[in-house]
Amino acid sequence: MQRSEYFGINRTGSVLWQAVARGSTRRELIDLLVKRYGLDEEAAGAHVDDFVSALARCGVLHTP
Repeated sequence: MQRSEYFGINRTGSVLWQAVARGSTRRELIDLLVKRYGLDEEAAGAHVDDFVSALARCGVLHTP
C-alpha cells in the first residue's frame, strides 16, 4: 500500500475479511453469510459483492 489509512468494518465485514484472507471463493463467502446470519442467497451475494468492491476500490484487494 502506498498510503496509511485505517479501515473500520462491522462484525459481518470482519467475518468476510477473515474468509477472504484464507482464500475463500465468492461462493464460499455467500454460503458463510447464509449459514451464519440466515440471509437468503441473493442478499448474501449482494453483501459479498459490495464488500469485495469496497476492498478493491480502496486498493486492499485486487480482483481479476
